[in-house]
Amino acid sequence: MSEIQPSSPLGAISFVFDNNGSSTMRLIRDSLMNGKTNFPSFCFATKSNAQVIDYVENNKNAIGVIGVNWISDRDDPKMLSFNKRIRVVWLSSAEKPIYPDDYFGPFQAYLFTGDYPLKREVYMISREGRAGLGTGFVSFAAGEQGQRIVRLAGLLPASPYTRDIKLN
Repeated sequence: MSEIQPSSPLGAISFVFDNNGSSTMRLIRDSLMNGKTNFPSFCFATKSNAQVIDYVENNKNAIGVIGVNWISDRDDPKMLSFNKRIRVVWLSSAEKPIYPDDYFGPFQAYLFTGDYPLKREVYMISREGRAGLGTGFVSFAAGEQGQRIVRLAGLLPASPYTRDIKLN
């Protein structure tokens, strides 16, 4: 905490990731580290998202970096239990954020508007010479059912779909 507020008696902050080769580590490296490949000594990785959550819960100066889908699935009992144990950090891309409205959480609406600063796009590329299993999977993922799965995982679908509701 002394890195943010020098007068704080809480000590140094540590950043913990889910895995050394994870996409969240790559996102931080690509987005925030200006081409540096080695993380500082106060950053380390565990072996799973669950271990990140346990570490953050038991270490008051730890900041865990996990994918948004781990905090978004309201149907997952594990998510409901750990969401009570830790807090989700809201971030700002403003140069000097002052007001609470300058910060945004990792939610679909803020991903859609581009306000949440840590986001990445996912591309699916098929190198098949003919239509096969890979092409079928890409078609499914890009279709309505696949995009519903993406939305239910707390991520932002690439193509929004309409939902017709009939009221009698």
